[in-house]
Amino acid sequence: MNDGCACVENAVSDRFPMHLIGVGPDEEFAIAKQLTSGPVTWLGNVENLETFLGRPPFTSPYVVLLDGLSSPQLIAKLDRYADFIRENPIILQIAAPPVRLVVEIMRRGVRDVIQKPYTLARLRSALEELCGGRGRWPP
Repeated sequence: MNDGCACVENAVSDRFPMHLIGVGPDEEFAIAKQLTSGPVTWLGNVENLETFLGRPPFTSPYVVLLDGLSSPQLIAKLDRYADFIRENPIILQIAAPPVRLVVEIMRRGVRDVIQKPYTLARLRSALEELCGGRGRWPP
């Protein structure tokens, strides 16, 4: 686990309205780590959903950026955590997903799917849409 989640949570929650938390291997979030200012900022990551759900609840609003798995594992994981996914804003990052898989992912409550590799602009766009367009990033 990247303890950035534990260390930064209280330090920035008063200044920024929402945090982005990665779920997956640390090296998969290089772009997301660049969100250091604006309406949504990077908080840190944990290795898997089980670890994330085992933590005390976050007191500030957050968006989960979930790193994708292979198709059968991904759908099984989304089904296993269906209640959490329906109740929380989740963006999935995945490499070259077939359209049918994206449809299945979205049916299960994931709010957006970003194809890897993606740009910082694409991630910001997904977050702005998810947050209803509130707030803008500095140039």
